[in-house]
Amino acid sequence: MPTVPQPPVATTGVYTSSQISALVAAVNFALNPPTAELRQVAVQAIANSTYTSLAFDAFDVDKNPSGAPGHSNSVNNTRYTAQYTGWHLVGGAAEFALNTTGQRGLRWTVNGISINASDVFVQATTGGQVAVPARAKRIFLNVNDYLELQCFQNSGGSLNTASVNEAGSSMAVGWVSN
Repeated sequence: MPTVPQPPVATTGVYTSSQISALVAAVNFALNPPTAELRQVAVQAIANSTYTSLAFDAFDVDKNPSGAPGHSNSVNNTRYTAQYTGWHLVGGAAEFALNTTGQRGLRWTVNGISINASDVFVQATTGGQVAVPARAKRIFLNVNDYLELQCFQNSGGSLNTASVNEAGSSMAVGWVSN
């Protein structure tokens, strides 16, 4: 797996050509860090009172300087897999179909384990679909760790996510530092 390029130190006060190449790589990485913006196009049935990882079947951005994507729309499409070790800034949301009973919730997990202080719950309302914003967090990921956004609902039966262009479920991930 690739590592984050580090700027070199000029020991003699002058950079060599290989140090200049390393500096260019470090600057390019800083200007274009790994980033992904995933979204859900197809609705997903969420079982009652069960945390379920959201499936993301489309993406607007999935770029890494190494060229390896962090997400697949067809294989393990609930996951963003880190290609670089470091702190990642994450955010997202889930949109649920109309139902006025119970609560809706979200939480972040890394490798299937919930992240402390990431749970968010809202009460269902009478006004229409329920949107739940995920807690924005900085989460440390090692190479090959996978991040998932899990949703919860307790309406008394299965409830679909809503897939409406601007209001569908989504997840954003961006590498920010070592």
